[in-house]
Amino acid sequence: MRLGPPDLYAAGNPVQATTTVLKEISLFPQPLQKPYPQIWEPLTSERSIRWAAQRGINGYFIGEPNSRLKRNIELYYEEAEKQGWPDRLQRGKWKFGWDAEKHRGVITGRYIHIVRPGRERDRQRAHRALELQWDYYGPFGFAAILAEANEPMYEATMRVSPELLERKEIALHGTADEVTEKILRIKEVVGYEDFMFNAWFELGGFSGEEVEEQMYIFAEEVMPALRKACGGGPNLPESQVDLAVSAKPRTPK
Repeated sequence: MRLGPPDLYAAGNPVQATTTVLKEISLFPQPLQKPYPQIWEPLTSERSIRWAAQRGINGYFIGEPNSRLKRNIELYYEEAEKQGWPDRLQRGKWKFGWDAEKHRGVITGRYIHIVRPGRERDRQRAHRALELQWDYYGPFGFAAILAEANEPMYEATMRVSPELLERKEIALHGTADEVTEKILRIKEVVGYEDFMFNAWFELGGFSGEEVEEQMYIFAEEVMPALRKACGGGPNLPESQVDLAVSAKPRTPK
């Protein structure tokens, strides 16, 4: 490692500074994928988008509305094409948005809360959870990227409301049918060929059981509709992992 001087990104830690060069790293256990696993990077700025595309790194967005997401993904693919489609396995061009066979491209995530009949108050709780989340994100300036592609960036210090996140369809709250429709709108607006999507269920103030219930509802009522609309999905083998907690807790000595 060659340590560099402090910069704006390091928060005082020289190891994390962009001026520091990591010359080599030991990794144990060794990965099954050769020559190494596919690398992912969260993306926001044009600099980070181009940097990832130049190095064959998959991208992940979460805070951008659909119009800005589309423009950012176009930028990623423009840079990848310019660089000759960098890829750890040298497989050439991949499908726009996401390539399910090559596992290459860019995905996005959205906050998910499916409202059940008679439990509309849970939506208010989900709103408070979003306020909690964005009270943390706020100091990092992520409010700026909630602007549409044809708008100037928002004020970075702007307070973000749950209503804005719903209006921008960053938070997909509603019935199962409404959530399905909003997810498919991402695919349509961006122009994904194959489609990969990350559903974010965890919400501050909700118990583990409540979060799991949301996952079950999504799997039973949303995923079948997504598979049908998208022409299928990955065929995964049934898991053989025993999730039963049978081990007795260790008694401290």
